[in-house]
Order: sequence, then structure tokens, then C-alpha cells
Amino acid sequence: MSPNRGDDLGEKTDDYRTIGKVQEYVVADSRKRWVRVYRRNADGLFVLDPDRIGGSLWLGSIENSLDLDDLYTE
Repeated sequence: MSPNRGDDLGEKTDDYRTIGKVQEYVVADSRKRWVRVYRRNADGLFVLDPDRIGGSLWLGSIENSLDLDDLYTE
């Protein structure tokens, strides 16, 4: 686990939950292919999308997709 991943998945996620305008929170590992997305549902709660290591990721908050191959080019 990268040094900051624990903070990004713990304390920071808890902080972002308290900011009502935050609709999505993306955590991407800088050392290996791995992305996690938390999304706010209709009830205002953050729900976890399945972790991803490939494909594309739709980000509704900005109405755009992110191709993980583009993110993790060598």
C-alpha cells in the first residue's frame, strides 16, 4: 500500500463525506493500476464503486469519462 493510500481511503474520505457538494471522490494509485471511486447516492450517502484496474470510468460530476489506459501510460 502506498504511504498516502491509508489517508486517502480513511480520514480524507470521511472529510469529503461532510462536504455536501462533493459528488464523487476518486483515489488513484500512482504506482500501480488501481482506482477507487466513491459516489454520493440520491440519499446523500457515499457508496463505493467496484475497484478498477482497467477500462474506462464515468465521472458523472463532470460528465466525462476517464480511460485508465490513458491514465496509466508507461
